[in-house]
Amino acid sequence: MVKSKLLLFALIFSVIGACSHHDPISSFEGYFGSVNTNNELQFDCSKTAKRNLNTTTEEGYSCIVEVTENTTIKTEDGDVLSVDELKKWEANRLNKRKEAKVILIEEKDINPDKESREGLKASEIIILN
Repeated sequence: MVKSKLLLFALIFSVIGACSHHDPISSFEGYFGSVNTNNELQFDCSKTAKRNLNTTTEEGYSCIVEVTENTTIKTEDGDVLSVDELKKWEANRLNKRKEAKVILIEEKDINPDKESREGLKASEIIILN
């Protein structure tokens, strides 16, 4: 009797775990938001974070992306940019928001959970025209 209850609980938790699993992604697109004091970049990643939700919500989500010494930041035309140039864009973002494609160093499941949207590391950031 006890073994059958344990087996039932194990089966239930397996199903719940399988249903809550999302596919990791290697890149996402979103609007550039800001540069924080650690030179980490903030992007709107709402569309990516909500990609597996079955409901519509207007809640927005941001991703914090670390720029390493190996991260390339460039425009779609191939012009290389620095974090300092992005800081200038941040000051002018009310005029025109910049959309970007962020290519991650390693795949990650980005979802509404805050932990999944922090500590991301980019291999390349492309500012879209």
